Amino acid sequence: MTMPAKTNYIQHLNTFFAQVRKDDRLYANHISLYLAIFQVWNQYRFKNPFPILREEVISLCRIGSLNTYTRCLKDLHSWNYIIYQPVPKRGAPSLISIKANHCRSEETTIQLSLFDKLFFEGIRPFCSSQWSLMYGLPVSALNRKK
Repeated sequence: MTMPAKTNYIQHLNTFFAQVRKDDRLYANHISLYLAIFQVWNQYRFKNPFPILREEVISLCRIGSLNTYTRCLKDLHSWNYIIYQPVPKRGAPSLISIKANHCRSEETTIQLSLFDKLFFEGIRPFCSSQWSLMYGLPVSALNRKK
């Protein structure tokens, strides 16, 4: 196994969900499977590659069909979200690597950036003024402390 990267958990998930917004090929099963794999990767302290047991991942992502699980795993591999290394022996763990491009941040820690930084351009956080427009409330009403 390679040395673990100093992975920024939040940045990784934010980047992943920014990509989800743009990738129409991803459905709920793909997203759920990726998040389950991400959780296992976290348990292995972000080392690549890491072993996964089919039963554990299926339990985490709640995919009910083995065929759907296998198809989604192969899709994530072919779409470059993960590197999937199946093993021929039934019941043995497969190896997975999470695809990542590493770049240095200002704090000189390695930040995880799965995709081009351009994916974040044009994506603004949901703010209270947007809530006020949706619900017809003045912004001041949303910012009041109870």
